[in-house]
Amino acid sequence: MKNYKIELEKPRACPFCESDDLFIGFSRRLGHWIYCRNCGGRGPYAETKSGAIRKWNGSIYFPRHSYFALAHSTLRGKEEV
Repeated sequence: MKNYKIELEKPRACPFCESDDLFIGFSRRLGHWIYCRNCGGRGPYAETKSGAIRKWNGSIYFPRHSYFALAHSTLRGKEEV
């Protein structure tokens, strides 16, 4: 019997800040999700890691902008001025 290594698709850069500093979180109650450590953007919950990655990478279930990320970007812009 052969051992097969299954590779997960890699998550794309954050759609809000373009950062690659991502974390795949897990909760027994909620499932898996992807979180951006740079801006705090978060993807939708999924039952599996691969499901969370698919949703993060642009599935119809994940809008490419969220109110949280847009508000955070606006606040960051004001701090720099």
